Amino acid sequence: PRSWTTTQRMLRCKSFDMDVVYTPYPNLKKTGDMVAGQVGFHKSKKVVKVNVEKNNEVWKKLEKTRDERDIDLKEERERRDKEERDELKKHQKVLRDMEKVKI
Repeated sequence: PRSWTTTQRMLRCKSFDMDVVYTPYPNLKKTGDMVAGQVGFHKSKKVVKVNVEKNNEVWKKLEKTRDERDIDLKEERERRDKEERDELKKHQKVLRDMEKVKI
């Protein structure tokens, strides 16, 4: 005989619907005392919860297309910042050239 909590846990795992939470990235709140995978929200008004039906066919297709990568966030940030600086320099050069033509 299974315990009540084990039965409830099994039913919850096999449920046919789940909540999907949508929120803008800046609204995510992560503090040092939170465990891995746990997040909070700065403003609860920006959180949208949608109850969706669990469809195993769709789920299996999504799992097949899953792409997990190890990302060096510091390197990505430096690369993006460099691209933004280069774009800004290019734009400023165009503006200077236009001013020279006017003078």
